[in-house]
Amino acid sequence: MRKLDGMLAALALIATVTCAQAAKLNEDDILGKWCGETTNYVFTRGSLTVTWHNNNRRVLRIRKIDFSEDEIDVQWRDGGNTVFGEFSDDGRRMAQQPNTSGDMGPRRPFRRC
Repeated sequence: MRKLDGMLAALALIATVTCAQAAKLNEDDILGKWCGETTNYVFTRGSLTVTWHNNNRRVLRIRKIDFSEDEIDVQWRDGGNTVFGEFSDDGRRMAQQPNTSGDMGPRRPFRRC
């Protein structure tokens, strides 16, 4: 009986770890085109192209991306970072999170387009 209890505990632990890993966001959750109220974003593995609705454009080079269960932290080659979160279950909506240091602005909602 103890052997069975130990096996069940081990299976429960594996299931918990597997569920936690499955819930972690990844590149597929951020790559592609996102439309916002004032800007559109296009994420590739190496850059983010920001296009304002007046057609001004800026390309930010990505140094590193960190993924967690509910946020994606993009670190820029020129310094600084931007955090994205509030990903919808269907992957169609997200929001750029407010930067507490104030250099990247307020919360900005986006939808896939």
